[in-house]
Amino acid sequence: MSDNTILVFRMSRYDSWHKKVQALSTAADKRGWHIQVIDQPSTGSSMRKLVEFWHPKGVVIAEAWRKKIYIPFRDVPTVFFDCDPAFVPKGRPNVLHATKPICEAVVRELLSIGCTSVAYIGWFRKEYWSEDRIRYLKEILGLHGMGLHLFDMRHADVSDPARLNARLCKWLKSLPLNCGIFAANDTIAEPLIAAANASGLSIPDDIAIVSMGNEQSVCERLSPSLTTFSPEYGILADRVMDILDSRHDLSPLDVLTLRIIRRQSTRRFKRHDAEVEAAVERIRRDACNGLKVHDVLSDFTCSRRMAELRFKDIVGRSMFESILDVRMERCLELLANQSIPIGAIADLCGFPSALVMRRQFRARTGTTPTAWREKSSRSACPLGGQ
Repeated sequence: MSDNTILVFRMSRYDSWHKKVQALSTAADKRGWHIQVIDQPSTGSSMRKLVEFWHPKGVVIAEAWRKKIYIPFRDVPTVFFDCDPAFVPKGRPNVLHATKPICEAVVRELLSIGCTSVAYIGWFRKEYWSEDRIRYLKEILGLHGMGLHLFDMRHADVSDPARLNARLCKWLKSLPLNCGIFAANDTIAEPLIAAANASGLSIPDDIAIVSMGNEQSVCERLSPSLTTFSPEYGILADRVMDILDSRHDLSPLDVLTLRIIRRQSTRRFKRHDAEVEAAVERIRRDACNGLKVHDVLSDFTCSRRMAELRFKDIVGRSMFESILDVRMERCLELLANQSIPIGAIADLCGFPSALVMRRQFRARTGTTPTAWREKSSRSACPLGGQ
């Protein structure tokens, strides 16, 4: 048996794969292992021959959806990663995101910004994760005395953008105003925003939109930019490697690691001020690129003093504090990645120097970046259960 090769069989093609394989690679690197990805093996026989060829330390089967997987090898530790539980052989560990906490986070976000109803647009196929979301959303909203508005995505919509746009426009007009819409992923949110714009609906004033995924090439390009919940696969990948290392059968295992990236599609202000709204968006985009307060002020058509007063009155924080908020959020995100040297984080977050970063980090958290990383590493654990 190989001392360091983990064979990863990717069974389906989905947009989030690059994030999963990066997380698996990072988790394997920490243990001195190497992953070898096999993209969509054709048969069980080919999987068995590949195992015989590589003699791996362990096997990961990823994204097995809509297909029963029979493992043609029994003597190699095997873990399923983000697979449909219905198709995982009994007794085999399956590491995936917990659905209920995701739905709770989405509902909490939409209701907290003042939405008075909630809608969901699922995938065009009845995938287990989308059906689970519908079930949990109905359960959570029922506790608040609310129902769930659903859009029936169909196969024909995928190949006919004009048909999809017409159906979405009709559906959007049927929704109550001040509705918060949860799109299954960024791919679904894109035509949704286009339909809302075509229908003359104001985002986020008439409807607010969130999605899952955080594909930045999509989310940042849309107008307005898209608020997303981003699944973080690092802890999941670590759990996969832990199981392979210990050979403990921990099936089933549900893990929630999630963060929200707030953009324009949910950002509501006390009153409309185009210059302040543009400033908030610029800070969100450029704070980690060395943005300074005077750069933001240069976009205002009034005096510096008046611009600062307008900004703080609407946002509730000064421009400097808002810039620091974005940098700190990015700093905490990078600290969670053990492979990034702490010395490199200041530059990646837009701080003038590592000394300034440490000083402002301590003022915010009461500790140093190094101590924070060490504490987070020791306390990182899955939030389980659906």
